[in-house]
Amino acid sequence: MKIQWDKNYELGVKIIDEQHMHFFEIMKKLDHAVETDNEKEALEVIEYLENYASFHFETEEGILEDTESKEAKKHIKEHKDYAKDLAALKKKAKTPKKALKVASQIEDFTINWLIGHILYTDKKCFKQDS
Repeated sequence: MKIQWDKNYELGVKIIDEQHMHFFEIMKKLDHAVETDNEKEALEVIEYLENYASFHFETEEGILEDTESKEAKKHIKEHKDYAKDLAALKKKAKTPKKALKVASQIEDFTINWLIGHILYTDKKCFKQDS
C-alpha cells in the first residue's frame, strides 16, 4: 500500500505535523522492505515504528496533558489500543518467514489507523482557531 503525505493531514501544530510526516516516511521504508523481500529490514523498521509511535504518543499526550476533555481521554485510549495491537502483530513476526507477511499487515493497519486518527481524533483535539 502506497502512502503519501497530504496537506489535509496538517493540524497546524508544527511538531505534531512533522512527526506525522515522519510516520509516512517510516511506512515508505516498510513498504520498500516488503516490496524487496527484505525480512531483516522489515523487522528493523517494525521495531523502529514501535519506538517512534511511543515517542510520538508521548509528545501528543504531553500537549494534551492539561486537557480534561472526553476527546483527550479518547485520544489517549486510541494511542494505547494502537500500541497494544501493533505489539500483538509484531509478536507474529518473530521468524523471517513470517516477517514479510506481518510487515505487510502492519503497514496496512498503521496507514489506515494513522489517517483515521489524524483526520478525526487529532483534528478534534488539536483544532487551531483561524
